[in-house]
Amino acid sequence: MWDVFLIKFFLTFSVMLHRTNFGLVLEQRYNITPKEIGYLISYSGILHTVSGFGAGKVAEFYRNDSKLMIHFSILLAVALLGQTLAPYIWLYLVCQTVMAFCQANLRAAQISRVIARGRNKETGVLMGLNQSVISMGRIVAPLLGGLVQEVHMAGSSLLGVLFALLACGIMLAVPPEGTDRQTADKEKKEL
Repeated sequence: MWDVFLIKFFLTFSVMLHRTNFGLVLEQRYNITPKEIGYLISYSGILHTVSGFGAGKVAEFYRNDSKLMIHFSILLAVALLGQTLAPYIWLYLVCQTVMAFCQANLRAAQISRVIARGRNKETGVLMGLNQSVISMGRIVAPLLGGLVQEVHMAGSSLLGVLFALLACGIMLAVPPEGTDRQTADKEKKEL
């Protein structure tokens, strides 16, 4: 079970590192106003909401949480890198759209994976632990992101890309036993 929570931590941590002082970074890189930054934050919220509605269809299409998580984690890392290196604001918005879609699908797949790995027992404890892992990422990311941004303005985003790729490496290295939907469906039928 450690691998599931470590992957969750690294993916959450990568996005939180990217979001550290991102308003300041956008203001300096693209010379936009605080009002426009507010619009970007609102756009991000709308994207996350709309992407959440399609997460079920994507999960149905994949029928395997492990494959979905690997593909969308790689796509998340590419989107983070694209946002970090985007020379134009429109390209940043395209990468932000991809990132929101990835995050919504990853969140659904991670929850499904945690429940499947726990064999539907002690679901409340697992969900609480899942939220604690997210909270740890939210606590540590601003501190580390601020330290890294002292070295380079894009440092925290690049470090976020590194942590997303590290999560992908863990998913490829550790066999995902009992995490796909087909295995969970078979276990439900046996009960």
